[in-house]
Amino acid sequence: MFPTYARMPLLPFVRATKFVALVPAVFLMPITTAAAPAAHSRPTMEQIGRLERLLVLPEGATGPLQRYNRYYAGTIQNGRRLISGELDYEIHNRRTTIKLVPQRLFPGRNLFDAGCDVIWVTFDPQANVFTDVTCQPEMKLPLPGSGH
Repeated sequence: MFPTYARMPLLPFVRATKFVALVPAVFLMPITTAAAPAAHSRPTMEQIGRLERLLVLPEGATGPLQRYNRYYAGTIQNGRRLISGELDYEIHNRRTTIKLVPQRLFPGRNLFDAGCDVIWVTFDPQANVFTDVTCQPEMKLPLPGSGH
């Protein structure tokens, strides 16, 4: 009338199910709880000073470096410690600042069409070279009547 598995005692099945359910959880625990090392490092003010002495602003920069608020964060890419920076032009002639913040807190990350009012830099302090100095791209809108 009932299949064989329906007449099996329930208790051994439950125990086996609990064991099977725990085995994957035990093996997954180290994976989910042991996070990978953070891919950032904290740059020193000496490294920031060297970066700023060596920095040549890109063509189109809105002003000299001292007119930009500067935000820096340490990052690790391919095993190398780098310094990422965002330079934001101070349009209100207020005193500018230098801040060490996590890269996710760079204020211009959500700005669009800022041009050289926002400049991104990446500096390798071990080699004393820049791997990137870029103005934020400007949106190119078609001119009225251009047909594009």
